[in-house]
Amino acid sequence: MPLTSTFHTVTATFGPSKSSANILNQIASIEDRISECEKITNHEVNIFAVDFWQRGGLPEATQTVNKQRAKRRRNARGRLLRGFLG
Repeated sequence: MPLTSTFHTVTATFGPSKSSANILNQIASIEDRISECEKITNHEVNIFAVDFWQRGGLPEATQTVNKQRAKRRRNARGRLLRGFLG
């Protein structure tokens, strides 16, 4: 699996912006960005970088994405086993 990183930031004139992070780091925005990048690259995002991770919902979005991936992998393994077992 390739290492895929995504930087989800907005840099203001004088550096990172806390007010922009409040909007950009919302759960829906993060999940949408991860989904979009994975569709474009056909690879899972391994590293997702933001400014001010404490603002918004990065931990929650990460947990949601990881749960979805785990479910997909379990389902894929189940289909594979059913194919072998007939």
